[in-house]
Amino acid sequence: MNPQEAKKHKLLIVEDDFYVRDTYVLHGKLMEFDVITAVDGEEALDKIRSNELDIVLLDMMLPKIDGMSVLRTVKADPQYATLKIIVITNLDDSKVKEEAKQLGALDFLLKMEYPPHEMLEMTKKYLQ
Repeated sequence: MNPQEAKKHKLLIVEDDFYVRDTYVLHGKLMEFDVITAVDGEEALDKIRSNELDIVLLDMMLPKIDGMSVLRTVKADPQYATLKIIVITNLDDSKVKEEAKQLGALDFLLKMEYPPHEMLEMTKKYLQ
């Protein structure tokens, strides 16, 4: 298999803000991710259950089902408990961060501190 045929990492971006989501999708594709998206927690759970994902970028403040509930549900299911999930949010709350880490989030990143390309570069380190 030549390098161009190498498997791309499948990334789920869970973000309800259209502009933020599209920016992450654009950068994700430029960085050779196979990108899929979800706009709310309910759709995120559906996509997690119906795709073989390598990693998830999960916003905390989502419609229908919030990000913490998605994280809790995924990590409680033995079939998906090892799925790599990184929380991306503008919710700068140490209690929320601690809970997300205790539930199994690999990282808790504030969107206001990292531009999308940096956040996606940071995501790659968890795929090596």
